Amino acid sequence: MRVPLGFVGRLARPGRRAASLAVFAAVLAWGCVDRQIVGVTVDTVTVDQQTAVLQEGDTLRFRATVSDVEGRVLRRASVEWETETPDLVTIGPDGLVEAIAAGTATVRATFKDVSGSATFTVLAAPKLAVEPDSVLILGEAGADEPVPDTLVVRNSGDGNLAGLA
Repeated sequence: MRVPLGFVGRLARPGRRAASLAVFAAVLAWGCVDRQIVGVTVDTVTVDQQTAVLQEGDTLRFRATVSDVEGRVLRRASVEWETETPDLVTIGPDGLVEAIAAGTATVRATFKDVSGSATFTVLAAPKLAVEPDSVLILGEAGADEPVPDTLVVRNSGDGNLAGLA
């Protein structure tokens, strides 16, 4: 909050120093208080990341925008987050989502009984399974192109590795 220097200067004249400091402190404190939003009709809560695609283990911070009936953004509005699919994702009070299982997940932001949500996809993480007689590598359709790698198979016993290419 800006206080005109002329205002402070007029208050700082001799004999008014204590009063001027008290007034200045009160004005500064009033400007710094986080006041609740009252007397405003909330119209929408919009959640960003509407088209997010996560992979198991990924995290992504969601943000919400609260607007009144005239379309003005209420910048001091603090939403409450929840997930409708706790078996697929978790979400913290700051909107940080962690993907824990594949599927279609939904998170919701609420402010004064008005909610907005985002539904997004969680892909399964690629898996590598090794059995005594085979190696299985799985990927997810639509995921990023895999990085080429080399798989080395060694015989640690008396078995036969014939036929591997």
